[in-house]
Amino acid sequence: MLLILDLLSVCDKVRADDNFLDKHEVSIGWSFYTVHWSDDSQQDNGEEYNNNNNILVLSIDQWFVSTFVNSYYNRSYALGYTFRTPKWQPFSNELYGRANFQAGVVYGYEGDLTTFGGWLPGILPSIEVGYKWFSIDTLVIPSESGVISCILKFTF
Repeated sequence: MLLILDLLSVCDKVRADDNFLDKHEVSIGWSFYTVHWSDDSQQDNGEEYNNNNNILVLSIDQWFVSTFVNSYYNRSYALGYTFRTPKWQPFSNELYGRANFQAGVVYGYEGDLTTFGGWLPGILPSIEVGYKWFSIDTLVIPSESGVISCILKFTF
């Protein structure tokens, strides 16, 4: 909860500086749906995979920082860069779709998944559909259990 209040405080400060928003795109988002598509919905230890990951992400331009509860119920942190394809806008300038690739590192996984001192590098594909100042980003995480996570984002 404190993290959400801190991020909202940062967003208020950013909105107060008119010059900042003229030069940068700032967005905040959180997950509203996550599912594992594995035939076996259980981990090796018999626990169900976490489908409530509570992703919270803050982006400035195409750089992002995020926190979430991973599939194994561990708090994780990510940072990276989003490579965006041009917007596809067949109907209007306000409604759009595009493909994205998030390249970055995640900290918070254990065991065989981690390298580089607990950091896990990766590139994840997503599909974004948006209207004006909000969008839904559907992130595909190719993993042992396979994950799809939908994130609702608001852009300032």
